[in-house]
Amino acid sequence: MIILRLLRWLLIGIVTLVLLIALFAGGMYFYMRGSVPETTATYSLPGLTAEVKIYRDGNGIPYIYAASTDDAYFGLGFVHAQDRLFQMDFQRRVGQGRLAELVGGSAAPIDRIMRVLGLYRLAKRSIAHMSPESRRAVEAYTRGVNAWLKHRRALLPPEFFLLWYDPEPWTLPDTLVWGRLMALQLSVNWRSELARMRLRKLLGDARMRALFPAYPDDAPTTIPKEALRRLPLGRLWAALPHHLIGNGASNEWVVSGNRSASGKPILANDPHLGLNVPTLWYLAHISAPGLTVSGVTVPGVPYHIIAHNGRIAWGVTTSQIDTDDLFIERVNGSDPTRYDTPDGPRAFVRWEEIIKVRFGKSQKVVVRQTRHGPVLDSILFGGAKGASPLGPRYVLALKAPWLREDDTTADAFYLLNRARNWQEFRAALRHWQAPLQNVVYADVAGNIGYQLPGRVPIRKKGTGWLPSPGWTDDHAWTGFIPFDKLPSSYNPADGYFVNANSRIVGKDYPYFLSHGWGGRFRAQRIVDLIEITGKHTPDSFAKMQGDHLSLPARTLAPLIVRAPARHKAARRAKAMLRGWDFRMARGKPEPLILMAWARAFGRILITDGLPKGQKAPKGLPRSLGISVIVHLMKSNSPLCDAAATPKKETCQDIAGRALDQALTTLVSRYGDDLAAWRWGRAHQAHMSHRTFTFFPVLRDMFDLKIGADGGQQTINKVQASMSGSGGNFDARSGPGVRAIFTFDDLRKSRFMIATGQSGNPYSPWYGNLLARWADVKYLRFRTSRKSLEARNSGVLTLRPAKAAK
Repeated sequence: MIILRLLRWLLIGIVTLVLLIALFAGGMYFYMRGSVPETTATYSLPGLTAEVKIYRDGNGIPYIYAASTDDAYFGLGFVHAQDRLFQMDFQRRVGQGRLAELVGGSAAPIDRIMRVLGLYRLAKRSIAHMSPESRRAVEAYTRGVNAWLKHRRALLPPEFFLLWYDPEPWTLPDTLVWGRLMALQLSVNWRSELARMRLRKLLGDARMRALFPAYPDDAPTTIPKEALRRLPLGRLWAALPHHLIGNGASNEWVVSGNRSASGKPILANDPHLGLNVPTLWYLAHISAPGLTVSGVTVPGVPYHIIAHNGRIAWGVTTSQIDTDDLFIERVNGSDPTRYDTPDGPRAFVRWEEIIKVRFGKSQKVVVRQTRHGPVLDSILFGGAKGASPLGPRYVLALKAPWLREDDTTADAFYLLNRARNWQEFRAALRHWQAPLQNVVYADVAGNIGYQLPGRVPIRKKGTGWLPSPGWTDDHAWTGFIPFDKLPSSYNPADGYFVNANSRIVGKDYPYFLSHGWGGRFRAQRIVDLIEITGKHTPDSFAKMQGDHLSLPARTLAPLIVRAPARHKAARRAKAMLRGWDFRMARGKPEPLILMAWARAFGRILITDGLPKGQKAPKGLPRSLGISVIVHLMKSNSPLCDAAATPKKETCQDIAGRALDQALTTLVSRYGDDLAAWRWGRAHQAHMSHRTFTFFPVLRDMFDLKIGADGGQQTINKVQASMSGSGGNFDARSGPGVRAIFTFDDLRKSRFMIATGQSGNPYSPWYGNLLARWADVKYLRFRTSRKSLEARNSGVLTLRPAKAAK
């Protein structure tokens, strides 16, 4: 009886606990539902000059109608704050170097590099260089953000509750720092210089030449051996926030009316950046006297980044232009507070920054600058004890156009949104400084064009392959390429422009631009599809954006089939590859076999290339990219004959070993029925929350995942990770937005973003577009005000406070 009573009370206790948990969870759900902002309401707000009407369609896209452009920007700031406030706040905190204040010491390394680079400090200084018109627009937008913060009727988004803090008012530098963050992310040469310098130290010149076909013959002579030995290259590489920088690609193409069924231009664009939830991008339409624009914005910024304004449309891709250099500074032997220059020793500019750390002690960062720029070694120091970084004989300094305070790129976007023809388009881009982008153009008159805008350095000597000595002026910058000599073209004879981060100009161009052109396979596939199609339509462009045929697979699959593999599943795998159509389709097993093989091939080459008995150092690449593997296999590179093995090996031998390893991994994870394997099971587009993806329970609440077509070097470039393990190829970058502008009727232009308009998981617009994005579907703007009113879905009305009754 006692036992039965105990069991009964235990059961009652368990049931009570479950009910309490359910009640708490339900209460939290309904409480958090209160954080979803109103889309049908009337607000009386200071800072407006007239009434603003904001309609929403079924996907949460706002249509802002205002009597002035200032009020339109106010309205955009208001809805950005409604839907994406945490994204905006996180973005500015990254730029400020203040993440550790929210999440603790794990974010301190990111804060350190941001304080060293000083992006937010530079954003503040660049305000003085803005045009009055551009500044006025950003100020109006800022008033709109702060109006929602101050007068909101909804709770703050869940992240603020879970992290238990309130956002600060929005300011002008909070907007301007976004452009510098994008420049940091997309200007990758300084990271490449550091990586190549580190690889050269580990692998030697011969293997560097084999790995990098463009390796300049004179590159090794620029670095003193002592500097190579003394610089903390491994620690520097490990300290960089790689998930925030160097993660960009894109496609864009435009055809003239001669190649379209309508006789009018069609323009397509899909930038590839990190896949986050919410996505970086936000769709919006604004209409005011003198400005009507539809397309893609970024929360935190008042301007449209990819859009049409009824007269012109434009798209952007990252250019891969080498705009930044690392300089090896030699610390003066007699005085470590100075460094050597051609004119004698010069004092480091030095100051201290304090990083506040939640749940921990504040950290001191000693920041130093030279005549070239910030000293990167400072990111390794400045812990809780404030250790001095003055010990090393050599340090690395970064020089980049995006580290100048006189940036006017915000003015470029202000004018670009208003441009009505090619001349005004180019006049706007004269103000563009960074990041360097390829910008394609089309207009209602039937013209198409291309322009590279921004500051491209002219170097006295060398091409920025490896860091250069900073104590001489042999490698100094002598200026920037004049705008009128930057690559530009208008109405080409063949009727189209294509860029997929690929080479922009031929070898006869008089200025050096880059070593690191990418996307040649994507660019070739786009060109092929443009030329084999008689007359293009928006539907043919949509098929192109979703195309996932892999040109590298056409080369590699036949070579894998001939490889001498021993695994029991090798014969079956080879038969499948032999009959494959080379499409990276999520419902097929062959893409999984190819990518697992490529990952294994790269790892074998990297580890075999190390001296015998040496383990792979931290920071060494874990595999090779598909383009490099294609080059090695096609040339039967001597790199395949590893010094660590006594037997002479060819690339075919390595391919056989790689296939054995790949099949062992895949069978272990997915079973021995190869026909049941699916690329989409291994290749998930992982939309990670910017903060909570690092916390197991919250990750499940906020992150989104879906099986995706595509991979490396397909037009639909949902980037498969080559650094993972165990047969997992989750994609962390891809086309976060797709746009197709059709000039037979710009109202029929098509768009899609990767997640949804809202950053709030309790909103119906949080992840509602994910499946359509994966299926390469599109939506259109409802730019008729009458049609919006006819939907009777409500309207958000913003009125000047003085007009309130």
